[in-house]
Amino acid sequence: MDYTKICTAVFTPVEYGCCGLSEEDAIASAGRENVEVYHQNFTPLEWSLSHDRPLAKECYAKLIVDTTQQKRVLGFHYLGPNAGEVTQAIGIAIKLNATYDDFINTVGIHPTTAEIFTTLEITKESGNGTQASVASLIEMLNGVTVDTESVEVVIAPPAIFLATAKANLKPEIQVSAQNVNLTGLGAYTGEIAAEHLVERRALYGETDFVVAEKTKRALDHGLNVILCVGESLDERKSDQTLNVITRQLKAVADLLVNDLSLWSRVVVAYEPVWAIGTGVVATPEQAQDAHKNLRAYVTSHINPEVASELRIIYGGSVNAKNSAELIALHDTTVQTLTMVPSMENGRIRWEDSPLVRAVKFGRTLVVDEADKAPLEVVCVLKGLIEDGEMLLGDGRRIVDRAKGTFNDDHDDDGSVICIHPRFRLWVLANRPGYPFLGNNFFSEVGDIFSTHVLDNPDPASELALLQSYAPNVSTDVLMKLCAAFSELRSMVENGTMTYPYSTREAVAIAKHLEAFPEDGVAYTLENVLAFDGYDAALRQRLRDVFG
Repeated sequence: MDYTKICTAVFTPVEYGCCGLSEEDAIASAGRENVEVYHQNFTPLEWSLSHDRPLAKECYAKLIVDTTQQKRVLGFHYLGPNAGEVTQAIGIAIKLNATYDDFINTVGIHPTTAEIFTTLEITKESGNGTQASVASLIEMLNGVTVDTESVEVVIAPPAIFLATAKANLKPEIQVSAQNVNLTGLGAYTGEIAAEHLVERRALYGETDFVVAEKTKRALDHGLNVILCVGESLDERKSDQTLNVITRQLKAVADLLVNDLSLWSRVVVAYEPVWAIGTGVVATPEQAQDAHKNLRAYVTSHINPEVASELRIIYGGSVNAKNSAELIALHDTTVQTLTMVPSMENGRIRWEDSPLVRAVKFGRTLVVDEADKAPLEVVCVLKGLIEDGEMLLGDGRRIVDRAKGTFNDDHDDDGSVICIHPRFRLWVLANRPGYPFLGNNFFSEVGDIFSTHVLDNPDPASELALLQSYAPNVSTDVLMKLCAAFSELRSMVENGTMTYPYSTREAVAIAKHLEAFPEDGVAYTLENVLAFDGYDAALRQRLRDVFG
């Protein structure tokens, strides 16, 4: 395997990346007995610079391998910084038939993730309920900040892990059982199985009435209830979704008709059966349509006040792309800012861009490379940010209801998209220094945003960080490493080098020296910085700096 042939990819702040097969697809292809899954939680290097260093390892990497082919990597899944670059590079490695040992034995595949591939842990079946996977999830969840004023977080593990979850999760995260029986206390052996029970309607033949009875019993005993409703794939294909979910809801409504206050302890989860544990995700439009119809049913058939207070959520499969959208402005035009092309049956069709989807569904839009944005793109964005209005290429308008540009009587015909109150815009940009002096974004809209500036670490902090990763490497070597990287950063500031080498590369070098002390500094630099070997001039500058 020659990793020097893996080109440097474009940096991107997307936090999730995957390539190759999912666990499910790998098992279907190679057989469950031939698939092993290696996984590891980790703390990103740049996050570890913080004085408030997180206690939990908040990011995650996973390799899926085929044991019959020398552990050839079938799939890679990654949640962490620089996911776009990491995933693209590893995608090339997978095409070259990379194996698990290639990842383990090669430090510096990518500076951000070099630490992952030397400490991977194995599980034969990860995800749906091993003790190790539950412990890993608990550790991850405990590291997440929960705003209890605006969000209620509830997890529902299999019954055998309820006590573990309750005992180890922090108080801000609540625990729910997945099922209750109809008969109450008693020697009902095996009533709660070890496997996941969210699909009970289909798997266990439970009728709408049985689910309603269980809901009533739980409420009568002081429990809060997450009521799952949803259609099968056949029902969706036959256009029966509305009939199915309202029928399921009606069964519960009939039992609660004498005490509407009980609805305050019910959360309705639209959970299409075809999106449970399959990796298939309902589109935002499908989920929104179901939510709209459920609330309309409660309004007309139960009580308008109940409808206004009832919480309706999506309970099917989710992935990182459901919660955030991304655009990189250096390669964006006015057209692609609002509409993006896709291919269907050999024909090009236009779909809403990440910007439009974020505005419609209340997502966070991450704008990358803002400092390189063309002037015409910046001007269009400025209209949205400053005036709350944007005209799309197909004639629709994005408007801000709070600014009074929306007429409920005349504009509610699909031609107007109101900005969702939860829509947020995060902009990532290099500071306005070389080579970005006078860039369009900062000159036009720089004063509209609140900003947070990240500076390079001071020498003492950087040295302490390197020592924490490489305690057996001499202080003299690490100090020289810090000095060299400080010089590289100065070269960027002075305009003699364009790539901003950061602390993550320094840490990767230190970790290699710690793991393979016999390699020496020169070989380690070649290993970790090999992805820049294609540029002879840059390679020579690095040699000059590192001596």
